[in-house]
Amino acid sequence: MQIDIISDVVCPWCYVGLRRLEQALQQAPPEQPVQRRWHGFELNPDIPETGISRHAYLTNKFGTTEPPHLSRLSAIGAEEGIAFNWAAMTHQPHTAGLHALTAQAPDPTALMWALFDAYFSQGRNLTDLNELTQVLQPLGLDRSWVEQHRQLTPTVRAQRQEQQVQWQRMGVQGVPFFIFNQRVAVSGAQPAEVLTQAMAQASEPEKT
Repeated sequence: MQIDIISDVVCPWCYVGLRRLEQALQQAPPEQPVQRRWHGFELNPDIPETGISRHAYLTNKFGTTEPPHLSRLSAIGAEEGIAFNWAAMTHQPHTAGLHALTAQAPDPTALMWALFDAYFSQGRNLTDLNELTQVLQPLGLDRSWVEQHRQLTPTVRAQRQEQQVQWQRMGVQGVPFFIFNQRVAVSGAQPAEVLTQAMAQASEPEKT
């Protein structure tokens, strides 16, 4: 089973969607190998590379520092074992460099788990090199690796922009977005049951 996962590190629904995907995979046949392929999608590409304050971001986007949908997300997160800690989040990062890290990580799934938890449950500033290094050190990634691979060189920028345009042309308007075996697509943080059905459909032999 090949699963293409299109997401953004600062998308809370992507965190929920990943939890639900893992639940669905637990119901999959144990003999079925799974390959996860991560693809970055920037929800806020216009944010400066140094990021902005979380308060400024919320005010600019929602007109308030406490948009009502966060309470709903907290409740949904609790059901999925996610402790959203909105009060601890003080910085809204630019995510292109984080996607560059994911693309080059030895274990991109473990890296994404670490970033989601660090940002949403711990309120870590993922723009700060020291904090980011502390988050990724348990994965065996040291400061020099993090600093090198998060750099947005002209080549990396061009690749990121090209990928962003590619997903938009395919109709991806929001994340998370899952594609199973390049055949069945699911948009949004759907329940585990929906993802299980999609995987089953994608596993069926193609009709000739």
